[in-house]
Amino acid sequence: MDEKVERLLGIVKKVQEETGYEFSFDEMTDILLYTRRKCEVNGKGEDYIPILFENELSDYLMRREINRMGAMNRCARFATAALV
Repeated sequence: MDEKVERLLGIVKKVQEETGYEFSFDEMTDILLYTRRKCEVNGKGEDYIPILFENELSDYLMRREINRMGAMNRCARFATAALV
């Protein structure tokens, strides 16, 4: 396996172990493509991808949690409004 691929998979494994979340193949692919695009836009080289990729995996999980909490709050507001 390519050294770069092994490094990226190691990063995924590390984040999964730290968070308890298992990324799907599609999630990993989308996050990696986003990371590469972000590096291109900011003029960073390929050596920056692993650093940014780890951060983007964590940011993805944070956004998922924020969206989950928002959905729960909307449900709670809807349920409360229905009781009034």
